[in-house]
Amino acid sequence: MRPSPWPAAGLALVVAACGGGGGGTPDASTSPTTGATGTTAQACIDHGWTGLTYASFGQPFMASYCTSCHSTASTSRRGAPQGIDFDTLDGIQAYAADIDLVTGMNIAGTVKNTTMPPRGLPAPVDTDRQRISCWIAYGLPP
Repeated sequence: MRPSPWPAAGLALVVAACGGGGGGTPDASTSPTTGATGTTAQACIDHGWTGLTYASFGQPFMASYCTSCHSTASTSRRGAPQGIDFDTLDGIQAYAADIDLVTGMNIAGTVKNTTMPPRGLPAPVDTDRQRISCWIAYGLPP
């Protein structure tokens, strides 16, 4: 994974440009997979979410909630920065930690990041927010 292109101030600008989802400006302490109350491997195991793959979960999730803006083919990026595209596994892997910070949710539901997708666009249900965090925690299997 490459370093975050969104340091705290930069991420706030990206979120504002995209319209934000209302979850506030995320930071490393609110990452479902890395925060103190974040998703653990055991919680993913307990929910049976260890077999999530790009084909079975990641690609359909991104197609449903992300690639209308974050795609090389998007005609209306709605402020999404050029080059931050999630229409391939490589693109998702490059920004996995950032995706978790703005979209993920821990199993307990105590850390819920709703910055993305922006208001007015279809948003994942809480279970899918938890599943994206588990998929990321398990290394984004293809």
